[in-house]
Amino acid sequence: MGWCVYYEYKINTMFNYTPYIPKVSFKLIILVVIYFCFLTNVQAKNTKVLFINPGKTGGTFWTMVSNFMEAVAYDLNIQLNIKYAERDMFKMLKIAENAIKSNHKPDYTVIVNEKNTGGRLLKILAPHTNVIFINNALGDREESQFRASSKFGYKLISSLTPDHFQAGKDIANHIITAARNQNKTGKIGIIAIGGNKRTPASILRVNGLKSYSSSSPNIKIYQTIYSQWRRDNAEAQITGLLRRWPNVRGIWAANDDMALGAIDALDKTQLKPGVDVFVGGLNCSKEGLKNVLSRKMITTVGGHFMLGGWSLVLIKDHSKGLFVPPKLMIPMMAINQKNIETWNSKFEKQNWGQIDFSTFTRHTNKNKVYDFSLSSILK
Repeated sequence: MGWCVYYEYKINTMFNYTPYIPKVSFKLIILVVIYFCFLTNVQAKNTKVLFINPGKTGGTFWTMVSNFMEAVAYDLNIQLNIKYAERDMFKMLKIAENAIKSNHKPDYTVIVNEKNTGGRLLKILAPHTNVIFINNALGDREESQFRASSKFGYKLISSLTPDHFQAGKDIANHIITAARNQNKTGKIGIIAIGGNKRTPASILRVNGLKSYSSSSPNIKIYQTIYSQWRRDNAEAQITGLLRRWPNVRGIWAANDDMALGAIDALDKTQLKPGVDVFVGGLNCSKEGLKNVLSRKMITTVGGHFMLGGWSLVLIKDHSKGLFVPPKLMIPMMAINQKNIETWNSKFEKQNWGQIDFSTFTRHTNKNKVYDFSLSSILK
């Protein structure tokens, strides 16, 4: 506001030494100056958001998350800063520590409970910035403890998580249904590829598969492996397991990259993906969708790449003093042969800028019920 005071002084000086200027003009000039000072001050106070992205720079899924967030931030006039942790939990903690030491601390920080680092991140961040979890939140017990704390509780704004358990069941349903349509009486053997053993998303998705298979007759999970979310790891592991389990009928994967790694392994054998072995993944990545279209993948389940963007919608409303639910679980949607053309007709190029994200806020639509499903952007 210093420059405003300076110009007010200059105008006063001009008025004092130029008595023929009408007072109404002087008042008008003052009002205009104050107005532009106000605008400048408002722009300087745009909400600042830090997203600590746990993924690797250029990685398929977490790049999708960032791209979607950037489109939402542009629409909602939010200053978004994205820092990649490169799948390194210690780097995640370091990014958080550096953020609170900065002269430009974020008003809000969006984080992921990757490898159960959420509690440690919250202890670093919560005294200084509001926090929203996406994708992987704290466990119920740990969250209750934090919310009961006078030091941390009010800073933990919300968590946005996809229904990982149901997503795991949906992938299994598509794989097993396709296998049964081809062989109605035989036993269906499956290899499962999880992400890792510690991340809640991976655990819940694998549990969804186990739940579905335990309630379905003639289903056998031959083996569950963990490929650390990586395509190359999955390809190497599945190459060996195809020799061990030559009668496998389905490969269930907790993300698209690992499903594509399984397809890479199958392509090196006499088994054809989508004909002899049915593969399902999760993320709705470009390559995953391309393989669904070519029928090499039976499905890719997704929508959770949008959660970072939806967290900005909650942040916009919260910054305006509106109530934000402390927890939201978002359903995912399966993309398959029935709806792949509809999806591609609108979002094949992932041009998220065509969406007016302000319409999703309660600040703009006071009676708005939050709908953050994948189907909501297809309307």
